[in-house]
Amino acid sequence: DGICAVSGTGKGEVFIRHVVGHEIASRMAYLGEDLKTASDKVIHEDLKRHNAGAGLVAIGADGSIVAPYNT
Repeated sequence: DGICAVSGTGKGEVFIRHVVGHEIASRMAYLGEDLKTASDKVIHEDLKRHNAGAGLVAIGADGSIVAPYNT
């Protein structure tokens, strides 16, 4: 959809259950968050509260790159 591309590592089921890539893209599209803010919130708040060690690499349409992790 031209917003971002996301690749994650960790427990695959958790990424699927919490639709991590979609959640990041939605936060950017609907809440106006930048890639770093959206990715950090998903990794450090959403997944961390489920005791899910996770990390990801994401690239925004503007070329920005982030790699947050909570392990």
